[in-house]
Amino acid sequence: MLLLTGAICLALLTIALNTTYALVPEKRSDSVEIPVAYCIYDGKEYKMKPYIYNDKDRQRDIIGYPDLPDRISPQMLIQRGETVTMKFDEKPKHVTGYLIDYDADKTETNSLKKKGHSTFIIEPTGIRTLEVHASFSDHRNVSYTILADVSK
Repeated sequence: MLLLTGAICLALLTIALNTTYALVPEKRSDSVEIPVAYCIYDGKEYKMKPYIYNDKDRQRDIIGYPDLPDRISPQMLIQRGETVTMKFDEKPKHVTGYLIDYDADKTETNSLKKKGHSTFIIEPTGIRTLEVHASFSDHRNVSYTILADVSK
């Protein structure tokens, strides 16, 4: 009975957090501008959500949470082995990409192979969070996410 009550509390907390952070602001409360990021696939641009912001003073802010497939349908359908390109309204110095399964019992993280400055080859299959980390010249770092369904 205690285990069931704990599971219900955890489910309610997850729903509350997802609802609270469903609309992610693009500015922090102290008016710092956060660059906008897009994922381009098959000729379409998909706006990505900022997730974590880090500035030169090493202050870290969680400004949103990744969408989870139990609450939101994937925004993108991508073929395995295809490439996606990231576009930013401000050019980053360095970009890394990952496919993450936050819904697994133990979070699974897969680094994406780069094919250019901000282009990545998509592997493996399944509903995953496409997460991109961008480092900018003024020592700001921003993580962006979008939910994707990667098919064979």
